Amino acid sequence: ANFPPDISYQAAPLSDTGKQDFRFATLPLDYKENPVVKRTNGNTCRTTTFYLRIPSAVGQTTQLADLETLPGGDYMLAGAIVSGGNTRKGLLMRLTNAGIIIQQKQLTVNNYGASIANIKVKTDGTMLISGIVDDGNHSVFVAHLNNDLTPVWVKTFVIPGSPQTIVMDVMYDDNITIAVHFNNSIIYALLEAAGNIKWQQQVTPDGLVELVGFTNLNWSQVGLVYNNNRGGKHITELAEADKNDGHIISANVKGDGIAENKALAAGSFNNRLNMISVNKVSGTDFRIHRDILYTSTKAETNHSYSANNNINFDASAAMDNAGDIIGVSIPSTGKLILTRHYAYNQTSAVFTREYNIGQNASIRAIARSFDGGILCGVNSKDLKEMILIKTDSLGVLPGCENTGLTNQSTESLLVPNAAT
Repeated sequence: ANFPPDISYQAAPLSDTGKQDFRFATLPLDYKENPVVKRTNGNTCRTTTFYLRIPSAVGQTTQLADLETLPGGDYMLAGAIVSGGNTRKGLLMRLTNAGIIIQQKQLTVNNYGASIANIKVKTDGTMLISGIVDDGNHSVFVAHLNNDLTPVWVKTFVIPGSPQTIVMDVMYDDNITIAVHFNNSIIYALLEAAGNIKWQQQVTPDGLVELVGFTNLNWSQVGLVYNNNRGGKHITELAEADKNDGHIISANVKGDGIAENKALAAGSFNNRLNMISVNKVSGTDFRIHRDILYTSTKAETNHSYSANNNINFDASAAMDNAGDIIGVSIPSTGKLILTRHYAYNQTSAVFTREYNIGQNASIRAIARSFDGGILCGVNSKDLKEMILIKTDSLGVLPGCENTGLTNQSTESLLVPNAAT
């Protein structure tokens, strides 16, 4: 294969340690509700809604990383609790559809502190989690858990350098993609359903800043999404790799290669890769983009949104598993902008609404409930609390300060991506 000139490519030295000491401790249940908002099932709202603030314990911070809907209708939240001396323990929290916390567990791996970065729930109610182990050996872990959180299997892997980010997804065939950013490189691998490594590779993109996602691209390829800084410019790159052995087929820069872009979130649905990014049009004119891709060379569909002029590269974003609901938080204004725009067969958004979450708060995850509602998970600016906002199917949150916005959007088909 002809590899792009800005990427060095090699087999990755990812090794399975074989250790499987996985321990949970039960945490006390504690939360408070925004005093001006009441849960409601009334006529003004189509589903149960709530606005919860879950505080950290004294001397601790809590970092929400991901959340998913369970088959029974509850939610599972994942992240980390950080104590004095930067001691971390993984956090799993079960929340009912009415916003009641019914279970909290903290996690260590091989008796070392750890943080959970990703959670994916399977149709049978079991779940996969992944994260980083603070063992001094540059380790990451992937675990398959039963619905009651007992482990099915646990795998820990040693990385050649200190892991900065780990991303994970589950494929349609139950294989698992993982990728880890360390130093100036990315290791990416495919695991079989039992957690054993099928293949592993490593890339070193020029000017690598951030790993965003590694997930399904089409029936035969997987896609690796990462951000670079080249010549002081924000550049998002998508590498397309063969699903059989991981070799890179092509790599392209999002867009025309001239305008700056920064990817904020990536996921897969319907054998397409969905990506949310910030696009700089000119000066202070920024847009949110959602790209639906089946190859690195072009976007099958691009949606461009301009609901708020305060968006810039400081924004954070999340989307639900299908890519239909997009949440963007704006640090300078303390606003969360939520848009429902079906990824397939719809040219315009159903709604766009705005909520107050506080300056420098950041959205981390979005999940849909079986009653049609939408749950957004947010970290406060100082990580002293998690904010959970559940709206109805139209983004309505009665009694809370949410405002309908006019969202100017455009749809473009078969938009080419530039060569690297």
